[in-house]
Amino acid sequence: MGSTSIGSVPSQRPAESKKRWGGLQLSISLLLVLASGSDHLLLDTGPGVGYIGINGMGPSQLFTNPAAITATGIDINHTEWLQSIRYDNLSYANRIGHSYLAFGINGLYTSGIEKRSGPTPNPEGRFGVYFLTPAIGCQIGIKSLSLGATSKLIYERIAGYQGFGGAVDLGSQLDLNQIRISLVVANLGVGPKLADSRSNLPVAFKGGVGINLIDPLTFAIELSKVRGYDLGLRVGVSFAPLDYLRLNGGYYRDGILMGLDLSLGRIGISYSYRSLDLGHSQSLGLRFRPRVEAFGDVDRFFAQALEAYRNGEWDQVITLLDLVLLLKPDHQKASKLLSLAEAKRREQRIDSLTGLGTDALSRKDYLEAMAIFTQILRIDPENEAARENRAQALSLLSAEMEMRSEVMARVRDALSYYSKGDYGHALRLLREARMLDPENEEIIRYLDEVGRKQKRVVEQAVKRIEGYLKVGKAGRALYLVNEALRTSPGDTTLLRLKRKITRRISSQEQRLMREAIQLYTQGKKKEAAELFGRVLSLNPNNRTAHNYLTRIGADEDPEEYHTLGIKAYLRGDFELAIRYWEMVLEIDPDHRWARRNIERARKKLATISARP
Repeated sequence: MGSTSIGSVPSQRPAESKKRWGGLQLSISLLLVLASGSDHLLLDTGPGVGYIGINGMGPSQLFTNPAAITATGIDINHTEWLQSIRYDNLSYANRIGHSYLAFGINGLYTSGIEKRSGPTPNPEGRFGVYFLTPAIGCQIGIKSLSLGATSKLIYERIAGYQGFGGAVDLGSQLDLNQIRISLVVANLGVGPKLADSRSNLPVAFKGGVGINLIDPLTFAIELSKVRGYDLGLRVGVSFAPLDYLRLNGGYYRDGILMGLDLSLGRIGISYSYRSLDLGHSQSLGLRFRPRVEAFGDVDRFFAQALEAYRNGEWDQVITLLDLVLLLKPDHQKASKLLSLAEAKRREQRIDSLTGLGTDALSRKDYLEAMAIFTQILRIDPENEAARENRAQALSLLSAEMEMRSEVMARVRDALSYYSKGDYGHALRLLREARMLDPENEEIIRYLDEVGRKQKRVVEQAVKRIEGYLKVGKAGRALYLVNEALRTSPGDTTLLRLKRKITRRISSQEQRLMREAIQLYTQGKKKEAAELFGRVLSLNPNNRTAHNYLTRIGADEDPEEYHTLGIKAYLRGDFELAIRYWEMVLEIDPDHRWARRNIERARKKLATISARP
């Protein structure tokens, strides 16, 4: 009788492994066949593994693919087979830095088996069979690649015989957005010795691919080759009609699997059913995922983003998904949805600007039309319609002004600067042109329009700068003043604000330096590091603060600086967040998320400076 009668163990074992031991009855015969090569190591640890195999995620992957131990929590699984044979699994995993550490135990057992050495009316006795596999494993993530290893102690007891063995599993997993690729080598080691013989372990080589190209469907396929068995195929599909419900189906080794998965907040319940040659097996799983995010609720933010997406609120979607990816950078669905939302927002913005630009052309307001179509090209550099419309506006404007003189050359240059948002240079050139041709009404009109535009921009900038000063963000205010002066050089209001901010920053910088040095001398390095970081956000060239931070960072955990960076980001202090994450990279150049978060913060700064 083949071992497929038990459940998820491969079939077609060589004939010498299938003989019965001493005429024992059916149930013990099945278990002894299973034990002949420690084949219980090949069993699925729970209902979820039956569909997804080595492409899954979670603590119970400790026994399937240690590279997939990428979730903090507890998994508990129980499987019932024919003849009161039971298989249980308990797994726990916790994140430590960039890695995960997991512990678990598997147990296959039954009791009350009748012992017979011949066709006697009464049994000679009863005994039990126990296979226990405690294990410890770890996972290490390197960008999109995960590597893992599991060490297992194997204990087998049958009647009066017992023995110990040991094995190691090695796994890898590569995430490519919607595709996940996994490779595993399992059961490398020494099998338990029962009686006078030690069996060979079922060394297994497995490769699989998980695909999630179309939500809410997930597909998985896995090929496996176990020593002494034919090539095995596992195919699974999962469909989520509701946020909290997932329906599963699959095929593995001549058997069809069916089941479902319920997600109730941080608790999940899984069930699967499988028909076997002599009956059926049922598996029930319970999982718990604690709140591990330091800030905010990722699931809540993502749910709000989905609702905003359905309502077409693209700015809100992008803001929420930005938080999701800050707290959980490997959230694949958030990354996909963010790309879609950004594309939708670009389309909406381009459509709106195209209408405004066309209207400006019809009103012969060529200057405004040029500015609008230039804005479209900044959003979509490949937009040929906007490029042609801008060229048309420039051509019409050039014809209207009959630019044949030095005056017109200056006007052309001024318009070019205007289209780039450099109103200071545009005004200077237009004033020079008017000095050469004081009666030119077109130049007067352009001077008035550009001057009013610059005034509006400066007023808006001043309003934003004063707002930052009111909430104590002098560094951000100075950044915006310098950005505004770049396009409006010599503006007296901006220059006066810059002097005011510079004095305030100097005062704050000196005060923070005194407090930080005092904390450092008191041994409060963490608090001192936060103040030195604030000093550098005000004055990045403060070498004393930089040296203190470098000295502190040599003895500090980079995760503390990473957490400080997240706090600063959530407060809107993006410069300080960047500084902390740069300190993380100085301590740990291969930090998984710091470089990506720096890019995210710089994009935020660029967005702020580009706002009208």
